Amino acid sequence: MSRRNSRTDMVPPWTLLACLFLLLHPANSQSHEATFQTEEGQAVGTYIGNIVEASGITGPFYLSPDPSDTQLLQHLSIDEHTGVIRSGISLDRETRDFYELLAVSTSQGQVVTVKVQVLDRNDNNPIFPQSLYQLELSESTPVGVKRNIDSAQDADAGVLGVQRYEINSGNIGNAFRLDARRGGDGVLYPELVVSNPLDKETTPEYNLIIYAYDGGTPPRSGSTTVRVTVGDVNDNQPIFTQSRYSAEVLENATVGTSVLDVTASDQDEGQNGVIIYGIDRRQSDTEEFFAINSETGVISVNKPLDFEDRSVHELIVYARDNGTQPERTTAFVSVNVLDVNDNLPTIDITFLNENQSASVSEGAEPGDFVARISVSDSDNGENVNVNVTLEGGDGRFGLTTQDNIIYLVVVARPLDREVVPNYQIRVIAQDSGAPPLTVDRTINLQVTDINDNAPEFVGSYAPSLSEAAPIGTSVFQLTARDRDIGVNAEITFSILSTPGTRSDWFTVDPASGLITTRAIVDREIDPSPRITIDATDHGTPAMSTTIQVTVTLLDFNDNEPIFNPTFYNATVLEDEDVGHCIVQVSASDPDEGVNGQVTYSLPPTPIARQLPFQIQPATGWICMTQALDHDTEPSRYDFSVTAKDGGNLDATAWVSIFIQDVNDNHPEFYPLSYPADVQENSPVGLEVVTVSASDRDSGRFARLTYRIVSGNGGGKFAINANTDFDFESGVVIPTPKIVAGIEGRSF
Repeated sequence: MSRRNSRTDMVPPWTLLACLFLLLHPANSQSHEATFQTEEGQAVGTYIGNIVEASGITGPFYLSPDPSDTQLLQHLSIDEHTGVIRSGISLDRETRDFYELLAVSTSQGQVVTVKVQVLDRNDNNPIFPQSLYQLELSESTPVGVKRNIDSAQDADAGVLGVQRYEINSGNIGNAFRLDARRGGDGVLYPELVVSNPLDKETTPEYNLIIYAYDGGTPPRSGSTTVRVTVGDVNDNQPIFTQSRYSAEVLENATVGTSVLDVTASDQDEGQNGVIIYGIDRRQSDTEEFFAINSETGVISVNKPLDFEDRSVHELIVYARDNGTQPERTTAFVSVNVLDVNDNLPTIDITFLNENQSASVSEGAEPGDFVARISVSDSDNGENVNVNVTLEGGDGRFGLTTQDNIIYLVVVARPLDREVVPNYQIRVIAQDSGAPPLTVDRTINLQVTDINDNAPEFVGSYAPSLSEAAPIGTSVFQLTARDRDIGVNAEITFSILSTPGTRSDWFTVDPASGLITTRAIVDREIDPSPRITIDATDHGTPAMSTTIQVTVTLLDFNDNEPIFNPTFYNATVLEDEDVGHCIVQVSASDPDEGVNGQVTYSLPPTPIARQLPFQIQPATGWICMTQALDHDTEPSRYDFSVTAKDGGNLDATAWVSIFIQDVNDNHPEFYPLSYPADVQENSPVGLEVVTVSASDRDSGRFARLTYRIVSGNGGGKFAINANTDFDFESGVVIPTPKIVAGIEGRSF
């Protein structure tokens, strides 16, 4: 980080000296400035600049630095005559980055403000405040947790300062990553982030070598070590060396006699790894015939034993650690009490489920344990051999044993609670005496539910709905059932967004299955929208079923007829017969039924009464109702046509019909008689008379040709054949002239 000279707005004394000099030499006094830059770290005597060249002011100069600035003339070597500035030492921007003084020309009386800026170069390595950081993180620390690390310091500035951090080594299993954030002060602060789960038992400590790099080319770097100690949590349970132990003890064994010892180990450390042994009195040995040393695991006799009362003791021993939230594991211990007596066999049944109840999950697979049966007989010799059999259970259960003392009831065939919810099983124990003695126990075994049935929709659905229904309208009610029980049979409904369906038009109540509208529906967009409904139970894992329902939208007259096009132009000859159909207008209506049936009509009277046409209401054909005359009636008719649907919505189009002229009028002379005199010996070409005729037709049908048809004996007269045409007004001007002439001469 650079440290510049401190400057204030106060006028320094050396400036006052320069001003005094100018007062003494006022003639040509002006102020000039010469600014130079040089890079730090260059050799002593390096050329920096020339005051004369930069300012145009010649020396010699009187140099006037700030009197308090004792370093300036040591750090800079300035030739008072030539104005050349060189470095007096190897300049260090990090020590000082700016110099300023006044150079007063004693010959010209001019003052030059000389400024030298020292430029930075990448000559400093990033340095961490400490070479070693100690962090402790629990092995239960979640991924994403961050820990701040001191930022590295770099005396260089800008891009030459610290630009990035990285972990160079020691990051076993990529357990960490480095993030960096730029603070408001511009400093780049590193953050150590947990990127993978920690496990003290696998890696108890990390020595991360972290590098900081500046922005130089090549970059400079500095490093530090972050030692992360992983703190232990109680994430390992004790493990017994055996899952089942067995021992024998005489029924006359004295209190305190050792029976056997159990051993367990725990991978955790400290109190989390200290093991305490005990007997689960709730599930076994409730009479406390045996005791266990909580530290060594040695099981000993705690009360006098009686072979006739019980020959086998089933103990459930546990080992728990001493953590804040202790972990615990159990093992089975069978203690056989040895004696000889004549008694019936005994049966002891322990159900091997969490709540020790007479139940088995319907998801149990063949071979899974249901109960432990311990049998004993107080007799000795052959009489002590006991055979156990099962009756009932529909062949769904079987027995297995290794020592004819401990029998395990196992599942023999798959179970289905929805078919048979409980079984009655008879356990029979028979010794080998003669005659044999038999004892039996009856078990009422309940089959507990698992989520093995998906919900089933009940019934079929064919709902209909008016497209005018407001948002929130009830459409139909879903019903579904689940053959499971309890939470496995609780159902939640939802609408799925699947291709080709209208999930955005409807919503479903998750609990009741009531389908309602959530948007305005439109039959013209989709007359039969489909929705896919999902029914999901609350089991673990959940099971679901979907059904696709088509909703029939009933039409509502919400569309008016549409003409295409909206303007019609047609032409008809004036001599067409009455009833001739000229043009057909057409409008469509996207509604259905009567709402989409369009009828056509002309404007209301009296406008329609003035038209020589009528329109066919069903087809839209416009036909003549009277004869047309181009010469005496309008040659063009402009009128509107209305299309109306069955719901009384209408639309309008415009029609223009042009009446086309036909040659249906004879030319007429006016007047019919033209008196004229001509003197004999009149010269050829003399105009005698002008005749005039007209034709009520138009265009080419009104253009006339004249000729003399009789009375011109000897061809003494001639007439010009054609009339003239006024192109400005479009009027034919009849101007034929009869002139004197000679037979055979034309005009």
